[in-house]
Amino acid sequence: LWRQTLRRLDAEAIRDTLLYVGGNLSDMQSGPSVWPSLSQEVRDAANPVSIHDWVDSPVEQQSCRSIYLINKRSLRVPILEVFDMVDSNAPVGQRPSTTTSLQSLMLLNDGFVERQAEQLAKRLQPYFTDSKQSRLQRLWQWVYQRAASNEEIDACLAYLESIATSAAEQDGNEKRMWVRLCHALLNTNELIYVD
Repeated sequence: LWRQTLRRLDAEAIRDTLLYVGGNLSDMQSGPSVWPSLSQEVRDAANPVSIHDWVDSPVEQQSCRSIYLINKRSLRVPILEVFDMVDSNAPVGQRPSTTTSLQSLMLLNDGFVERQAEQLAKRLQPYFTDSKQSRLQRLWQWVYQRAASNEEIDACLAYLESIATSAAEQDGNEKRMWVRLCHALLNTNELIYVD
């Protein structure tokens, strides 16, 4: 074979990567299962029996690795489910890996991903005195563990400029511009695929 086939990270690894890049992955090593927060839409659509005893763990505990999250057969964490989390109702020898439009929509619209983008921008905030190019290089190191190319830097600078001049961003909130850029970086294939 002249090349390696791309492989997407497992659902749990994708969630853990998002937490790690945002700088808030907990170092929890053991303990009771953690109950993640579910959106109101998920709660409304859930079977009343499944949601009845669901009690969200404290927010600081929810930054644990995905292996420590509660796994209910009848009510699964949406970001894990959409990325092919193991189905405990029908165990199989090999986990399937699908590519669907729901995965892209989850990365674009899920509150968990948005919070990780905000955390990544917050992690970058102490470096706001640096040049934009320097901040972008730091982001690339955190997110992709490599240096950004000149083309990538130019594309990001153009994107930031377009956000700054848009009608919706006239208040000049620089942090919000960087949150949007961080959210875009968390939606790239390079983050969730092993090359």
